[in-house]
Amino acid sequence: MVHVSEIHRRCGDRLTILSGDDPATLAMLAVGAKGVVSVAGNIIPDVINTMISNFMNGNVAEARKIHEKYLPFFGALFYETNPVPVKTAMRKIGLAADGVRLPMVEMSEANKAKLFSVMDQVGISK
Repeated sequence: MVHVSEIHRRCGDRLTILSGDDPATLAMLAVGAKGVVSVAGNIIPDVINTMISNFMNGNVAEARKIHEKYLPFFGALFYETNPVPVKTAMRKIGLAADGVRLPMVEMSEANKAKLFSVMDQVGISK
């Protein structure tokens, strides 16, 4: 956050700062970021958009509520190497997602069960 703060202090709005990490997005918005290159956004794009819009419109409490609700999901998308979990999640909800290519392998059954459990807990379903 210090690095992002310093970039924003020096560049202001002449540079668009984006978070590259879903769990850090809300905090980065607070120090000058304008959005996120989101992994979770492949699954819940409207949720990510709503969280950012709420923050930008001054409804920080609602943005924080969304962030906290989906925080476990953000973490679950990294139970294994990206993009394996996000492709697995996409297939679960019926979005077209091919399998992974070598040297990657499909998600382990244990981690897939944990991912699906988190998705169910936060209300992400087909």
